[in-house]
Amino acid sequence: MLDFHSHLCESSSIVCTDNASVLEGSCLLSCCGLLFDKYSKEKLDILLHNIRNMKSVHLGEVGLDKRFIATVSMQEQVQRLKVILKEAIREDKSITLHCVNATGAMIDVLSSLSFRPYSILWHGFTGSLETARILSKMNILLSIGPSFKKPIAPFFEQDRNIVLETDYTGFSLDEHKIILMSMYQNFSSELNLPISDLESHMQSLFCKFTCQK
Repeated sequence: MLDFHSHLCESSSIVCTDNASVLEGSCLLSCCGLLFDKYSKEKLDILLHNIRNMKSVHLGEVGLDKRFIATVSMQEQVQRLKVILKEAIREDKSITLHCVNATGAMIDVLSSLSFRPYSILWHGFTGSLETARILSKMNILLSIGPSFKKPIAPFFEQDRNIVLETDYTGFSLDEHKIILMSMYQNFSSELNLPISDLESHMQSLFCKFTCQK
């Protein structure tokens, strides 16, 4: 069972951080990122260095967040994000996006870029069916976690570019495994889809996300 977004280094997880340093440990895929509450020019330089020079390290989480506009305007957030995304795209890195109350601005940013299909994942997606339709047409993976409160079936039936995440921030491997298993069981039950088929679906999208065969 794959977890497409966690903060715990665990063998089944894509591990992301909102800081420029790379998390140490064994994981499915390691990412480093930078959000605006931790931003500095020095940290940006570290992040770009890691993206350019660490072959196995990918990008995430980075994005736009309306909660920070009192200190960093949305225009400035967009400018900074574009610099980071262009570097990651140039290096053919997988990208995990963070977006809070800035869906329109994020779609505008993505529409201005040329990227490998399925190389971008929208972390913690909670948007509408119409937003999901727009993003799916752009070949962006939608990652659904515990904060998603809508029925899953309409989204999955519309487009299968949907993956599961725990966004786990704790330190217990056992607790993480229980949460992840519960999500797969609930998803399987709602979709009337065997867990084995769901696992195959997630593995297929992981291969597309990372450009692996």
